[in-house]
Formats: sequence, C-alpha cells, structure tokens
Amino acid sequence: MKSLYLTLFVSFIVSLPMKAQAQSTPIEGKFVHMVFFWLKNPESNTDRESFKKALNQFMETNPQVISTHIGQPAPTNRPVIDNSYTYSLVVSFPDLAT
Repeated sequence: MKSLYLTLFVSFIVSLPMKAQAQSTPIEGKFVHMVFFWLKNPESNTDRESFKKALNQFMETNPQVISTHIGQPAPTNRPVIDNSYTYSLVVSFPDLAT
C-alpha cells in the first residue's frame, strides 16, 4: 500500500507544470554599453586589483550610470567562447546622449 501511495504521489508531482526558464532581472536604462579589457600583464594580481579598483571608482563617481557589472571570462574550453579578455564591464545609461 505504501508503494501505491508513493507511486501516486510521484506521478502527481511529475504531472505538475514546471517553469523551465530562470527568472532574471532586466537591465535598467535604455542604453547598455559593453566593454572588454585585455590587461598587458593579466597574471599580475597587483595590476588586476589596481584596474578593478579604477573601474569601481569610475562606476561610483559617474552620476549618469544607472547600473553596472564587472565580469571575468568563464573558464570554459569551448570553441564558441572567447575567454581571452581579462575583465568585462557592462554599464547602462538612461539614454544614448548620456
């Protein structure tokens, strides 16, 4: 009898509709700018930290910026992925004129 209840329960759960898409937050602003950076010495932690600090300072002091994101390439080994850059920066602005 336990087995029957378990089978019915699992069948019920499997039959429920599932939401396959992940929820994401849309980027604010009407103009989004993407920049990729290749450092001359990407192995240098000092250079990387100094550059990242400068990027953060730019983002914090620029009043036109709505949202920002600093990224690094994924460590994947697929031919369709360009992971040769050191940092990427995504910045959104209220409009193109800004």
